Amino acid sequence: MPEEKTSPNFDDFLIHFGKTLGRVNLYSMAHPLVRESIQGSFDSITACLKEREEVVIAASEGKLLLNGAIVNALPTVQQVLIQFFEKNQLYSLSFKKGATLEEMSSFYKLFTSKKEDLKSPDHFAKFLESEKVRNITVNSAFFSRVTEKAQDAGGISARDAEMAEQVDH
Repeated sequence: MPEEKTSPNFDDFLIHFGKTLGRVNLYSMAHPLVRESIQGSFDSITACLKEREEVVIAASEGKLLLNGAIVNALPTVQQVLIQFFEKNQLYSLSFKKGATLEEMSSFYKLFTSKKEDLKSPDHFAKFLESEKVRNITVNSAFFSRVTEKAQDAGGISARDAEMAEQVDH
């Protein structure tokens, strides 16, 4: 995988993003520190989106990815964000040009400790839709190990995978 040399805009966004995730778990959405953090996240993602149509943050195999490239800067922020992705069973988050401050606020509501009814990525997507968030998407991916023997937990046999592939074509 290529390495992403993060620009100051991307570094700023990753820092604000991690800080805001932490604060929404400590304080109410109306708390001044939370509002300040959301504004910082919004300002920094808006700056990033001046250069491109979409910014995608993902986690894969214990690595943080930004627009498909490994992020090597900001190790503390990386660890926090990787744990966030794993805890919430997320593969990636997409921020698109046109995202509003209101959409950012709705997005962060998902991850407050008070939103216990939202337990899965499917719930996250439905919540964002109900909040009319169009420029931020939550993507989940679930992987299953393909083995020669179907005995592995959660895996399917290579023969079954081959048969499924034939049915798809």
